[in-house]
Amino acid sequence: SYISSAAEPDKILRTLEGKAKDTVPVTLKWDGKDRKHKILPDGDYLLTAYSAVLPDYRVTATVTLSSSPIPVPEVFETGDTIPADPENDEEVWAALTAPAVVGAGTEGQGLYLMKKKKYSPGGSISARTAAVRVLEIDGGWCEVGAWRQAIGEYMEGWVQTEKLTVIPPRLHYGALINKKDHTMTIYEDGKRIGRIRISTGLLNAKNPLAATPPGVYLIGSRMKDFQMDGYHYDYPIRLHGDYLLHTVGYRTKDSVRYYTEELEDLGGEASHGCIRLDIRATKESGYLNAWWVWTHLGRDTRVIVTEGN
Repeated sequence: SYISSAAEPDKILRTLEGKAKDTVPVTLKWDGKDRKHKILPDGDYLLTAYSAVLPDYRVTATVTLSSSPIPVPEVFETGDTIPADPENDEEVWAALTAPAVVGAGTEGQGLYLMKKKKYSPGGSISARTAAVRVLEIDGGWCEVGAWRQAIGEYMEGWVQTEKLTVIPPRLHYGALINKKDHTMTIYEDGKRIGRIRISTGLLNAKNPLAATPPGVYLIGSRMKDFQMDGYHYDYPIRLHGDYLLHTVGYRTKDSVRYYTEELEDLGGEASHGCIRLDIRATKESGYLNAWWVWTHLGRDTRVIVTEGN
């Protein structure tokens, strides 16, 4: 992989290398310096990444280098964050491209909401990736609403304003997960480009915390594939604590993958709380599937989960 100037994309300023380990995604980091370790001028640069296995397939992202800190917008009263009509593309896109107020902590940490200011905590949500509804701003405190981590129920409470931050929107892609018809609709630049069949959490006596919580989420880290209850799951992406996006599971026999069982569950409630995505790219889905989501929805892309039935 390499860095070049947006004005001169063919002129390589710095090469970067990341080594794959198992199925953990490769992370590339750049310190803003050229190959001689000199800081480059402010401006737009291109990060071009490719694999030694497929050197002709390259992905390019724009990186803005600035010597001044990027100003963080002030926390604001958000109102409702989930669109009332999931079939109204204009309304959905407006929600997907709105700034998000989230916990200012590290991804995966809990942001605790207080029942009353400075009193006992009333529950937590996942910092950095789970957005909150800001209902009221009162001095150094905000009253917010969110869907609680693990239990998945809606709650309201107070949090110190300094523990919140505003994440600007990603404007290219967005996704809406409709829990009523169990689909994931993908938008590109405001236009609907496909709809993937999914399954969401099945709440029962065996899994009392399995309901997939509604809300507005920001795509978090890509994670290592994993196994659970005899099934193997690929392409996991964090949304909200332990709630992930990933493929339907498969079993292996004689080195052959069998997805049949969990493919049959698509279109309904079936998971432990995660959102399982179809692996098939069909004409009906717009040729989108779990692999497409993994390779196209970048960090901080908005994913809205409706409240369902």
